[in-house]
Amino acid sequence: MRVLTLLGRVAFMTLFAVICTAGVLHMHRPTRRWAFASFCVAMNKRSPEMRALRCEVVGNATGHVLEIGPGPGGNLACYGPEVTAWTGVEPNPEFAPYVAAAAAATERKIRLVDGVAEDLVAAGVADASIDTYVATHVLCSVDDVSQVLAEASRVLKPGGKLFFLEHVLAQDSPTLAFVQQAIAPLWRIFGDGCEFRTQWYELEAAAAAGLFIDLEITFFDAPIKLVIAKPHIKGSATKP
Repeated sequence: MRVLTLLGRVAFMTLFAVICTAGVLHMHRPTRRWAFASFCVAMNKRSPEMRALRCEVVGNATGHVLEIGPGPGGNLACYGPEVTAWTGVEPNPEFAPYVAAAAAATERKIRLVDGVAEDLVAAGVADASIDTYVATHVLCSVDDVSQVLAEASRVLKPGGKLFFLEHVLAQDSPTLAFVQQAIAPLWRIFGDGCEFRTQWYELEAAAAAGLFIDLEITFFDAPIKLVIAKPHIKGSATKP
């Protein structure tokens, strides 16, 4: 009984600490952004399998690459000499020093812009100016996935490629999907707007509307320890 009581107290204190932390992050955006950036950097260092997966997805990028929500710049190490220019559009300023460090490590010149993926005009990205558009773990947190994809189609050159990698709402496990939805409020706070979504529907709708052709989507479990985020999609599409 004493063991159970102790475990109960530990569980209560842990839950209390999580709720208090969530409250602070929810009310203070700069702290939330800093915490999220720190978390992403730590995860990038501790998960070589995910780094390899991202490189698999974006490794065929060529020409001028536009990357939305590049975070700490982990994808920069994936690009070969075929990539001649790189522009990143990132709304979280806490990532800027990490992106600069990643660029220095790869000896690549970059252009990092403060902006959002729904409005690339404001970020200075012209029509049909991009060869490769990259979105890895970012469509989960944008305000409007459909608008983001419309902007992607606008800025891509004809024949340009869209590459994506996203964690998604579980579609083959109702139990896991229920858990994902149950923790969604806390997940959104700690993930700085991140949600469990069905991004494949917006991708399919964009292709049906003629924004993209040759859409390929693969569903799989990512090689990460966090079971709640294992359901993923990856793939590519082409600007007609």
